[in-house]
Amino acid sequence: LVKINIIPIVIGGSQDLTMALYQGYEKLEQLVNTCCIDKSIDIGSGADDLHSKNYLSHMLLQRPCYLFNHSVIGLQQPYAAAAEQELFEKLFFDICRLGEFNQDFRWAEPHLRNADIISVDIDAIKTADLGSTSGSPNGFTAAQFCQLAKYAGISDKVSCVGFFNEVSMGQT
Repeated sequence: LVKINIIPIVIGGSQDLTMALYQGYEKLEQLVNTCCIDKSIDIGSGADDLHSKNYLSHMLLQRPCYLFNHSVIGLQQPYAAAAEQELFEKLFFDICRLGEFNQDFRWAEPHLRNADIISVDIDAIKTADLGSTSGSPNGFTAAQFCQLAKYAGISDKVSCVGFFNEVSMGQT
């Protein structure tokens, strides 16, 4: 789809489907920039089976590796291990913390503009704004999420978007 200029929008499932989106670019032998709207980094351990909390390590360990840059927007400190943050720094990946975004939402714009793949963890949105009974009281408001979507939508580089982890929204 990307090859014929159709932007796939994937809705549903867990965030480890980001790995499948990434593998689509691998077949094109194209370097990829990814951006995740998420409260955590999701590196985990590459030794474990692929799941929503370690998909990034699987992307990094894939050979050949076409991942050029990765950004996380909305990181919340309680959900980020120090070792994961150190690894992010060593890899020169980008983090836009939720607090930075709350001070000036324009911090997120360059990360979204530079991304080929945008992966959204719906759990990064405040539970109250989701209308859910489970989740976190912290995160993006619905209005802030719309600002992020606007930046993603006006980017001429974004060629794939995924919205994941809505299963944990507590809806039946």
